[in-house]
Amino acid sequence: QRLNMVTDPHRMSIGKVLRIPSRLLKSKPIDASLVAYRGTISVTSNTRALTPVVGMGATEGMQLATGADGFLTFALSNGSRITLPSRSRVSVRSLRQFLLGNATDVDIMVDQGRAETNVTPLPNPASRYRLRTPTAVSAVRGTTFRVGYVEGSSDSLTEVVEGKVDVGIGGKPASLIQAGSGAIVRKDGGVAIEQLLPAIALLSPGKVQKDVDVSLTLDAAESARQYHTQLSSDAGFVDLVAEAYTTTPQVGFSGIGDGTYFVRAAAVSANGLEGLTQTYSMKRRLSTLGGAIEKSDDGRFAFKWFGDGKGE
Repeated sequence: QRLNMVTDPHRMSIGKVLRIPSRLLKSKPIDASLVAYRGTISVTSNTRALTPVVGMGATEGMQLATGADGFLTFALSNGSRITLPSRSRVSVRSLRQFLLGNATDVDIMVDQGRAETNVTPLPNPASRYRLRTPTAVSAVRGTTFRVGYVEGSSDSLTEVVEGKVDVGIGGKPASLIQAGSGAIVRKDGGVAIEQLLPAIALLSPGKVQKDVDVSLTLDAAESARQYHTQLSSDAGFVDLVAEAYTTTPQVGFSGIGDGTYFVRAAAVSANGLEGLTQTYSMKRRLSTLGGAIEKSDDGRFAFKWFGDGKGE
């Protein structure tokens, strides 16, 4: 009654529109589950620690976090997914479908670090899909974008890879961010929009990685503050394997097993926005040759050879 400024609930004019808070509507949970993870991650629900298992459900009130070597992806039943790189933490605020009109409501809080989401188009115009930080809210209907926030910072970052995203702060009009652009939202509500840096190339992408450490060389970008490089076991970067931030276009990874991987790298602007990426495949076949030299008492030398990897 207060929300709609109704003086007399028994006498309302025909055609009056009533606004009803969504929290009062009956709803049912949206199915969501953990589809991939590596390294150190933590999952808590109402302060209770849970053992992470692929296939476990993601529910409202759950908090998911990745450690320094951790990565995870959880997906909704409609195919939308959210991927967390290392040192990130999100809280699930809403995962529900309203019985009235079948509109869905997805609301994820990025408390720390970064989150990338690929949103399946929402056919119902009343549906909402939001990634928020303590500073800003990014809302979409079907797109691919990334959100970043450093705990204790005043800035929120949004990078739009595909589609369009409404970015704003509570109580102020949202800014429409187009694909290929990013937004920095200040604590006071100010929004700065800039073009994302173009995708940077991986030099010698066909090189087979045989050495103990995987060594990659990126094409240098003059305006890049740093570079963010990721390895994944799949082309969709659902199952992240490793990542690194470097100030030079030389990137190294240790402890990478044999297999075929996918590589992508983004140039990071002076304001912290990560640029567009291009995906490459990479073959990893550990096959190194080492040796030792021993000198005998009679002055002769013995050479001893050894190899790493499965190759001969």
